Amino acid sequence: MLVLSLTRGLSAATSVDSVDSVDSVDSVDSVDLVDGPGEHLVRAHCTGCHGLELVISQRGGEGFWRDTIRWMQNTQNLWVIPRDQEEQILHYLSTYYNESEWGRRPPLPLRLMPRSD
Repeated sequence: MLVLSLTRGLSAATSVDSVDSVDSVDSVDSVDLVDGPGEHLVRAHCTGCHGLELVISQRGGEGFWRDTIRWMQNTQNLWVIPRDQEEQILHYLSTYYNESEWGRRPPLPLRLMPRSD
């Protein structure tokens, strides 16, 4: 399957069945991801729709990342990721971008939320 991604005005064709080199995607987003197994798949699949800044600003375990992928597939037209690649992506994200001591930003107190009248 061939996916045409338009990111920041640049187009890059990326094969999502066999992603070995993502030189065209690397030039689109200069965010430094943690080096590890699956990084190239995160770059290849995630930058088709948004920057890596969005990825690294999130933190969560495997369930969080799986739910995020499903939400993007159900509501944002994210393509089906081959199972073996999705498992590598989930492992990478839950290993290097899991919740940390600082975790996610706590929810705003109700008194600070916009009024719904």
